[in-house]
Amino acid sequence: MITLIGVPFDFAGMTYYSTSKDIEIGSKVVCTTPHGTFIGTVAKIRKPSEEELEKTDFDTIFPSIDRIANFQDLAFDREAKVKEAEITRVTQQESDELKLNMNILNTYLDLSSDKALITFTSDNRVDFRELVKILIGMFHLRIELRQIGPRDQAKLIGGIGACGLPICCSTFLNSFDGISIAMAKNP
Repeated sequence: MITLIGVPFDFAGMTYYSTSKDIEIGSKVVCTTPHGTFIGTVAKIRKPSEEELEKTDFDTIFPSIDRIANFQDLAFDREAKVKEAEITRVTQQESDELKLNMNILNTYLDLSSDKALITFTSDNRVDFRELVKILIGMFHLRIELRQIGPRDQAKLIGGIGACGLPICCSTFLNSFDGISIAMAKNP
């Protein structure tokens, strides 16, 4: 029996994967994303609808998980957390020295290759080619810098909305709809 599991990633939002394995909420799974292979935590479980199952591109819409995280994956994840914090700290320090006006948020180490995905925010476009050269020389990893918007940053950091409750994007919203000029003009 196929089930769909929702695995949230800070850099990609909630992604649904298919599996026939018995998985519970909170289980660690290894998933391939457009940015690499990472360990995620199952946040939602649901059954696919009949319409979803009948789609010819079901496997494309809901790719299967690579595997349930094993002992080696969990050990890599623990070690990676320490290294990710160090890469984040050094990247912020180097970007400050280069006066790039970047706020480095997080680093994610790819499970299947020597690659680091670094997310950051900035008010304008940033030419970070020199920073990438410095980081490659220091860490001997392939570096992918990804700029995220203010709504994604709010989702990561969290906060209290105008209503007095935790902001929606950090509690239950999985993706953001586009904002038109008309919506921005009319509060």
